[in-house]
Amino acid sequence: MAETEAPNKLINAYAQCRAIVKSNYENFPVASWFLPKPMCNAIAAIYAFARIADNYSDNITMSSTEKLAALTSLETAIVTIAKKQSTQSHPVIQEDYCINAFCSDEATSSITEHSEIANMLVALSDTIYKYDLQTTAFLDLLAAFKQDATQNRYYDFGEVLNYCCHSANPIGRLILQLAKQDTIENLEYSDYICTSLQLINFIQDLHHDLIKLDRCYIPLKELSKFQVSIEELKNFRYSTNISVLIKHQLDRINTIFNKGLPLSSQLQGLFGFEIKLILAGGGQILHKLTTRKDYYQRPILSFKDKVQMLWSSLFTNSFVTITEPVMTDK
Repeated sequence: MAETEAPNKLINAYAQCRAIVKSNYENFPVASWFLPKPMCNAIAAIYAFARIADNYSDNITMSSTEKLAALTSLETAIVTIAKKQSTQSHPVIQEDYCINAFCSDEATSSITEHSEIANMLVALSDTIYKYDLQTTAFLDLLAAFKQDATQNRYYDFGEVLNYCCHSANPIGRLILQLAKQDTIENLEYSDYICTSLQLINFIQDLHHDLIKLDRCYIPLKELSKFQVSIEELKNFRYSTNISVLIKHQLDRINTIFNKGLPLSSQLQGLFGFEIKLILAGGGQILHKLTTRKDYYQRPILSFKDKVQMLWSSLFTNSFVTITEPVMTDK
């Protein structure tokens, strides 16, 4: 009985992580069925970790203190996994440990939530052990989420880039580690891609972040330069200044995105195809953001877009076509 209990718990833990992936809409493919199941499971565990932590930092009912407490609990769990990993023994954390770690925090609210976190950590500890992942990448992610809990404005683009180095780039680095493709060159390309995808998210979620979280990732220095106020963006204002400001953001994202495109020719097999799909998705969203008429409307990939992503991933290395924006002043 005991011999089958642990494998079953691990299977259930990964199933919970895959459920988290399916329950969250993303414009980019996450652990798609093109990948072998073991890698799909591993990516799902990494995604589930990032999603749960991100949900804490974006929780509108929690105070900054409560958010930091919950994120610190996740940080403690990652440090524990790292310590067990260093002993060369399989560091699968038991559900009881995970639940107890969070039940002591007022930040969490239900046993269902505790169970979800426990399953995620069980799967994640197994993934870290099997693929010998660097736990520092997870700590970097948590540092970004902690920053979100306390900071809602950025003075210049350097500050935004520093945030992206913690909030986005570790994901790409972890995925390359999974595939044993984490060469210096690939990591550099990956950082460009992950940073640009994060910046894309900032622009497509601009109004949501402002209204729901009072958070703005467009640097204050650039808002001042283009004579645009936070209140104008919050209130759905349309003007030439805002149009030019958004175009400036998208032009810069396009430059960064294109610097990472060589990654598509560096990776082979099903893993390489998955990365091409991600690049194709990024290109499609960037194109939609650049050509949309309403810069407050969040673009969504249609079935036709996804077919085009599949086609470009299979037969071309062209993932983005940028044209002049046709945004209008209303």
